[in-house]
Amino acid sequence: MLCQLLVSVLLLAPSTTFAEEKIDGKLLLGKWVPEKQPEQFKLTVEYLKDNKLTVEIEAGGDKQKGEGTYKLDGNKLDIKVEVLGQEHTPKYTIKKLTESEMVTYDEDKKEEKTFKKVK
Repeated sequence: MLCQLLVSVLLLAPSTTFAEEKIDGKLLLGKWVPEKQPEQFKLTVEYLKDNKLTVEIEAGGDKQKGEGTYKLDGNKLDIKVEVLGQEHTPKYTIKKLTESEMVTYDEDKKEEKTFKKVK
């Protein structure tokens, strides 16, 4: 019984520690593209200073832009953006953020996505 309890605590410990990590917001600034682009369109997200962002969607030679805001609290990233007349408010957990790669977990869709920074 004690062994099972110890294993349970050890398995939960990394996720508890991770949830408390603080992300360096300066690394978020810049243009990011999904590692696996959706088939229907090409997406670029640019995080700007003052918690603003822009989104560019290119489909069939047509480009659409959207603007919005983001809030980074620890490793939680909340976005509010309007694209094509629709407001989107996704919530992510940043699992990894370096100068060239960002791994997020979409809280609503329950999926992980990897983004690469555009130079």
